[in-house]
Amino acid sequence: MSRPERRWWRALPLLQAAASALAIGALLRGSRAADLPAISALHVDLLAAALLTKVFSLCVHELRLTLALPRPRPPAALVFAAGFTAGMINLALPARAGDAALVGLLAKLPGQRWEGALAAVARVGAVEVVAFALACLLAIATAVAEDLPWLQLADPRAAAGSLGLGLIGAAVVAGLLLQLGRRWSAPRGAERVAGSVRARIGQALGTAAAPRGLLTDLALAAVEIGTMIAAFALGLSAAGLEVQAPLATATAVLALSATASLVLPPGYGAGPTAAAAAVLGACGIGAEATLRYALCWWLISQVPAVLAGTLSLVWTQRVRPDRGEAPAPTSPPPGAGTENAAAPDGP
Repeated sequence: MSRPERRWWRALPLLQAAASALAIGALLRGSRAADLPAISALHVDLLAAALLTKVFSLCVHELRLTLALPRPRPPAALVFAAGFTAGMINLALPARAGDAALVGLLAKLPGQRWEGALAAVARVGAVEVVAFALACLLAIATAVAEDLPWLQLADPRAAAGSLGLGLIGAAVVAGLLLQLGRRWSAPRGAERVAGSVRARIGQALGTAAAPRGLLTDLALAAVEIGTMIAAFALGLSAAGLEVQAPLATATAVLALSATASLVLPPGYGAGPTAAAAAVLGACGIGAEATLRYALCWWLISQVPAVLAGTLSLVWTQRVRPDRGEAPAPTSPPPGAGTENAAAPDGP
């Protein structure tokens, strides 16, 4: 990498932080100084309920990741720890860069290879996108039925059509991967080599794209996405906001913030703040209340993931990643205790 490219990458975090500051500063500029102390006037009980709901959503995600791995699967605790660690990385880097680290972490677990880890991470992410697309379609239908104000931000028919085409494309890709996996997992002739890379990739694709596994994963992904949306909908109530169709409104904010996360890390808060300003502003909610919800959104999205990731890092330092257990005691040197081992039990 040349020096100009290195300088550009070093300047990227500063540009992202500046964008976040501009987004939050725009709301602060529209707020009155006398009303800013109201930001701290949150409903703590509802915020705590939202945080617990988000924790449950994170656990369902790691359960899906565990089930997506090929057999023999490693201990679930190690998979959860790897997933939580990668989730914390995703908060600091854009475009879900933590998923690349997750593949490496899973490949180091007992009984796993990089092919199976990559296929599992890809399936979990793809099915999650499908489940969220279905949630967005439901939100659009709700917005049309109840004539929600934020519907003016985009053409509902164009948005629904794009999501529908995306779902059809996902089904076609899953079918192609399943066929490719079946073909590659049974090589012929000279390619019939035990443990060949092509055979392992085929087996991984076949496991990831198996219809029964995909349907089970889709059901669990619906639970994961549903509880995540419910957590951010509770955030609306925690911020003291009364909006029409809170689940659909929270979905709209999530959709816009997810788009922004492709460029800006979620931890910086620029994407969620701008998304909340757009959706809630269309509903006629002022800058002060929007800033309160942006704070709730940030807490709900960051605190559970950071705590889970930090605890996972601490825990994994206490176990052996290659075996999933505490380090075994040091064996005695050669020859030590051999007399006792060879001695008969009787007198």
